[in-house]
Amino acid sequence: MIVELIILLASIVIYLFAPGVYSYDYCLLTFIVFLISAVWVIRKRSGGNYFNFHVLFMVSYFFVNFVYPVFLFPVDKYYFPVFNYDFNENLISRSTALAMLGSSAYTFGAATLKLKSDYQMEIRFQPTQYIRYIGILKLCTYAFFGLYLAFVGQDFFSGIFNAGTSSSNYFLIGFQSLVALTITVVCYTGYYRHNDKLNFRKFMGWFDKPFLIFVFIFILMFFFVGDRGPALQVFMILVTLYAVYVKRISLKVFLIGVSVGMFLMLFISSARVTRTSGFHDSNSLSSFINRGSSNMKINSVFDLGMDLTMNNSNLYVAVDYADKNGINYGKTMITQIVGIVPG
Repeated sequence: MIVELIILLASIVIYLFAPGVYSYDYCLLTFIVFLISAVWVIRKRSGGNYFNFHVLFMVSYFFVNFVYPVFLFPVDKYYFPVFNYDFNENLISRSTALAMLGSSAYTFGAATLKLKSDYQMEIRFQPTQYIRYIGILKLCTYAFFGLYLAFVGQDFFSGIFNAGTSSSNYFLIGFQSLVALTITVVCYTGYYRHNDKLNFRKFMGWFDKPFLIFVFIFILMFFFVGDRGPALQVFMILVTLYAVYVKRISLKVFLIGVSVGMFLMLFISSARVTRTSGFHDSNSLSSFINRGSSNMKINSVFDLGMDLTMNNSNLYVAVDYADKNGINYGKTMITQIVGIVPG
């Protein structure tokens, strides 16, 4: 915990001395501090399983906050079209330092956590008591997905991105919550009932075939539409539970999986269509593949993280807004909190 505290204090000092203009050397320094803190927390908190929140968070954090100021801005500051919009370039250095300070604070917070092997958790209940709920959870999952399809509109079935309606989005949120809970309960009870010599086949055997086929169809359907979020959420929950209950994900497998996953996510993004884009043809699997192949352009490895890196502009705009208008202390988040109420 001493190392994490030193990194945090160093980050605070570096942030306080942020220059008022863009400085490549300064941004590089903040990136090095971030890299040290990221590697440190990953090594200390992964426990041999690299498919965990710490690793996924740090990889995403790298693409969102450090790729543009360190690797892209000095070479081509308009590499991604979103950076053509006007923003205060003099705030890049301080904003990057703020991101570094955030990651250092995260690392310090993670240092207070204990690995599962560091303590014995007292179990005061029988995992098998949750088996009785699996059937009702599955029925609710099917019901919410059926309601989503009933309200989503015809464009969704034609493979049109963002074809959902305001009503269907509520059912989608309910479905995502229910399917995640169902998968988790199935794996949790399955592990404590059949935890001898586990492998992938036995892991999949915890699920009945109709539910597996249903989940598979759901993932393919949303990928085809181009709405990667819901499908990716379910897929990552499955992989996480496999890594927790069956077999740890090594660093090599994780890196290969992330690379392939980012490539596929970029392909799906390149292949999706909207009505506003002027698309009126029939949407088939072959046309989906052809659009992805023709639209996807990869000039560097950073293109794979385009959807993440583009969000970096939000940080610069937010810092500029706070400088001009002051800190709003979360007032703009109120709508997100009350947004769970339908309508």
